[in-house]
This record gives sequence, C-alpha cells and structure tokens, in this order.
Amino acid sequence: MRGIEYDNSEKSQSILYNRIGFALADLYKAKAIIRTKRAVYKITDDGLSLLNEYGDQLTTDILQEQTEYVAYMKELESRNIKSDKDSEDILQGNLNMNNLEEQEDPQETVERLINKRNNEVEIELLNKLRETDPIFFEKLVIKLLNTMGYSGNNGNVHVTTQSNDGGIDGIINQDPLGTSRVYLQVKRYAEKCSRTPGHSRLL
Repeated sequence: MRGIEYDNSEKSQSILYNRIGFALADLYKAKAIIRTKRAVYKITDDGLSLLNEYGDQLTTDILQEQTEYVAYMKELESRNIKSDKDSEDILQGNLNMNNLEEQEDPQETVERLINKRNNEVEIELLNKLRETDPIFFEKLVIKLLNTMGYSGNNGNVHVTTQSNDGGIDGIINQDPLGTSRVYLQVKRYAEKCSRTPGHSRLL
C-alpha cells in the first residue's frame, strides 16, 4: 500500500508566509512600518531608528518593548475586556431566556476570537485615519454622515472648497430646496491631547 506523499515545498512556503505575517504584524504594532495600501508597507522614522540601532539583530522582544507596541497592546486588551463583558451579558441574557444550564464553550471561544480580530481591525483603522491627509479625512467624515442618513431622503451633501470656506468643511441640505441646512466643521484631535489650537483629534 502506497503511503500519502506530502509536498514539503508547499508546507515550507506556508510556514514562511506565516512567519512573515507575524513579523509584519509586530512591526506594525510598534509603528516601525505603516500600510500604504493593500499588501504594501513603508518603513517609518521609528522603523529606521530601530534598523540603524539593531540591524538584523532586531527581535520580537525588542519590538514588544517599544512604547507604541505597549500602547497598542493596552488598547487591544481594553477593547477585548469590554467585548468579553458585552458577550457575557448577551450570553447570560440568552441563558435566562432559554433556561439553559450550560454554556457552549466552542461558541464562546469562536466569539472571543472574532471579537479580538474585530478589535485589532478597529485599532488599525483608527491609526490609519490619524495618518490620512486632512482633506481626505474631512471628505470621509462628511460622506459617513451622509451614509448614516443625516441628509434625509432627498437631501444632499457637499464638501466646501478649501479656500475662503469660513471654517466650514461641508454642508448638508436636509431637503431638496436647501431650506434646512447643517454646516459641518470637521476636527481631528490627536489621541489623549486637550482640544487646544494646533491639535487634532478624531471626532
């Protein structure tokens, strides 16, 4: 009887891809690289500093000691704790409603993994928005408000020109005639800073 033959090259390739993926994830958490677009990465000033200091001796342990990496993990832990609490509340409500006596551990595990990944995506999205061009950010926020229905059924939204706009970044006409208007001023504040001139923070 002939045994099953495995393609070792495919297995080695899969391991290589996984290791590259883990390395990129750690570098991103330490803000040594940024994602400019899908599957494209760019080294940051912090990344260049690490490269100059450690060269090919840079390890995961060193990355995990970086301030940005520590901050990322704290934020992720905080979100995960909140997600677990919300999931427990929902699950407890279901148990009470259905008079069940046992929790389904596999389901709980899957939900926790999904929540963890969602939280990672949320952090990466916030980081990306903080890095975007201010004009792009203004357009994004105004488009989001429009998608959320602030313009009403027949209204419209438009972004003002960048010069002589009087500080107004967008206008929402909540009816076709424009008799009911909402004027928008988009501000982006830096994380954990006070709202003083020159600072920016996500709305």
